[in-house]
Amino acid sequence: ALVPATVIFGVSAKSLVMVGLYLFGTITALLAAAVIGRTVLKGERVPLLMELPPYRRPSARSVGRRVARRSWLFIRDAGAFIFVCTAILWALLYFPRSNAEVEALERAHAAVQAPTAEQKAAFALEIEGAQKRGSIAGRIGHVMEPALEPFGQDWQVGVGLLGAFAAREVFVSTMGLIFGMGRDVDAESAPLRARLQSEKRPDGKPRYTPLSALALMIFLALACQCMSTLAAVKRETGGYKWPAFMFTYMTTLAWVCAVGVYQAGRLLGYG
Repeated sequence: ALVPATVIFGVSAKSLVMVGLYLFGTITALLAAAVIGRTVLKGERVPLLMELPPYRRPSARSVGRRVARRSWLFIRDAGAFIFVCTAILWALLYFPRSNAEVEALERAHAAVQAPTAEQKAAFALEIEGAQKRGSIAGRIGHVMEPALEPFGQDWQVGVGLLGAFAAREVFVSTMGLIFGMGRDVDAESAPLRARLQSEKRPDGKPRYTPLSALALMIFLALACQCMSTLAAVKRETGGYKWPAFMFTYMTTLAWVCAVGVYQAGRLLGYG
């Protein structure tokens, strides 16, 4: 929504940003692996010798059995972790159902005589947005805001990041709910784009800028924002030590890089 719709050397800026993020993530992953391999996971190097058997085409039956077995193992070992995380995220976004803003909107809507179907739908979206803003996740977003401000974000983005822990795609729909536009929005939603571009800071400057959008994308490119990944690591390692380490170091690295890019951009006059 905040990346300029321009063309550079015949390629759209959005495409260049996406490719750049992939390259940035790949290079950062290689550097992080090199550093961790020489520090946290430092050990004696053992040469890998492997004798490969002759290649044979597997039968459809053996492939099917292996896929079914691996799928069941993932569901059995990681499914419980994913279910618990999903339930917690749902509760954070769903409760409490009522707050002062919701009650005020309900009274205002009740005063409208013979509302049309369009008005009722708009009322429902307003109430749902107010509920999300006053939910436990909304309150956590306010607590997170001091840590988000150094790279140009606010509490609404904090709530979006909480929702995105289930899947990155949920970030946009969560932002749509917060701004009272419903969950059926995507990255190309014109109303959501217009709302984000019109948000202002207390000093009257735009709340969300291309620089803050770039910092957020860098954060999302590096942060461990995927419960399924943590569940898989927990299953493979047999404990919570390495998932906790991975979440901590990746989130810290993402925050440092996002803050560095945002603050450097401000110093160069792009804020």
